[in-house]
Amino acid sequence: MSFEYNDKKIEGRIRISPSGMYNYYDNPSKWYKSNVLGQKMSINSQMVIGTLIHHRLEEFYNGRVHNLDDEVEYLSRFKDNPEIDDWEVIETVDKTWEYLYNEFIPTMQKPDSFEEFIEYVPATNPDIWVGGSYDYLRGNTVGDYKTANSIAKEIKTHHRVQLYIYAWILNQSGHSIDSIECVYIQKWTKGKPNPKYDGSTKYKEFLGSKDAQAVIVKEEIDPEFMNVVLQDMKNIGTMISMCKQDESLVPLFFRTNLLSHFS
Repeated sequence: MSFEYNDKKIEGRIRISPSGMYNYYDNPSKWYKSNVLGQKMSINSQMVIGTLIHHRLEEFYNGRVHNLDDEVEYLSRFKDNPEIDDWEVIETVDKTWEYLYNEFIPTMQKPDSFEEFIEYVPATNPDIWVGGSYDYLRGNTVGDYKTANSIAKEIKTHHRVQLYIYAWILNQSGHSIDSIECVYIQKWTKGKPNPKYDGSTKYKEFLGSKDAQAVIVKEEIDPEFMNVVLQDMKNIGTMISMCKQDESLVPLFFRTNLLSHFS
């Protein structure tokens, strides 16, 4: 796996990324600035940790040992980012991977394919296209790895949207995807030093520490929800086309959400 983002472009068209759709729901204005105007999103430790764990999973299933030099080179890209602590990232990834390798992966069936870039270029709208890389396919199921601070008991809505788009594109190319699944990976967390810790068992050494965990959450595709997702994509395409003709429509169609999680 390369750490390079697939930045494929189609001249004259705006790319809608399945994995970035949640940003549109969360804050349309910032989604527009990122996807249409090309402004870069900030990177944080959570994103870097997730990328490294994805990398190790893909390398493992392809029969390779992850290359530590590649990981170090990847981390070096963020040396000027004060939000990313290399030591913390490496320790978190190593501890999480130790659990995945020894306890979780042996219980999983090997996927049929990994990290394949797929796309859909609509004939009815010359201004957009949809494309991205799904994490894996297993039979009639498309799946995604999600690294987070806690385990989810059901597939989160924004993850469901992403996987529905992948499933739909795959079905356009001859697959028969009828279900989706997420592997929710709770990353290992060291926690913060306990000021009361005195070396005894009376107090914990670290507060807020968590062991790594992982669960697979699977569900069948709901045709009604699929229709909603597809209609939303169509509406986004229509709005982009209208804004291309009249920029004054941008604030109307792509409004700022002051309560956004996407910053």
